Amino acid sequence: MLSRAISLLLLTALAGFADPAAPAKPTKGLTVTVLQGDNVVNSLPNAPPVFVTIRAADAQGAPVKDAVVVCELPEEGASAAFLDHTHVNAMLTNKDGEARFQLHANEIPGNYQAKLHVNYLGQTNLVTLNHENAINPDVRPPICGHGLIAKARALRPHHSFSKKIWLVLGGAAIVAVVAIVKAKSSHSSSGGGGTGGGGITITPGPGTVGGNG
Repeated sequence: MLSRAISLLLLTALAGFADPAAPAKPTKGLTVTVLQGDNVVNSLPNAPPVFVTIRAADAQGAPVKDAVVVCELPEEGASAAFLDHTHVNAMLTNKDGEARFQLHANEIPGNYQAKLHVNYLGQTNLVTLNHENAINPDVRPPICGHGLIAKARALRPHHSFSKKIWLVLGGAAIVAVVAIVKAKSSHSSSGGGGTGGGGITITPGPGTVGGNG
């Protein structure tokens, strides 16, 4: 509602900016042609600026100078803003009947509309442009599916390579344990107080848990 009120105020205020030295000529059949900025898809994130350009003309196709054009964007959800971060802007058409706005999409995905109110000597024309903010999967892949998880899986080592690593690490651990046990046994034997031999025999077989059988 606030944007609508601002739009009406801008229409009234800008009407006084027309060149007073060149009296306005009555015109009939005000037409507005979209030259740029309809059916736009903004690629998120960091979408480049979008330019919206319209041309106002009379029934004979002659350009209409000093027509008031108010561009209005949604204030919430998927939308865009002007350079000053506002959602309503206005300007007068130039000698070619053209008015151009620069829009910057926000980071919210979704569809929205840019509305342009064109007014000249009491004649009003409304133009609605369709825009969409869409996430580019090549720039910011989704968190599931074929996105980050899939890429993380692709970066993991192959299963055969992983098994080899674990086998090497496991074998190294066993060798280290056996070396430590042998070192302790050798130390105990050399210190006198142990039984002779000092060697260790590892016999394969099931382990035994508990006391004497």
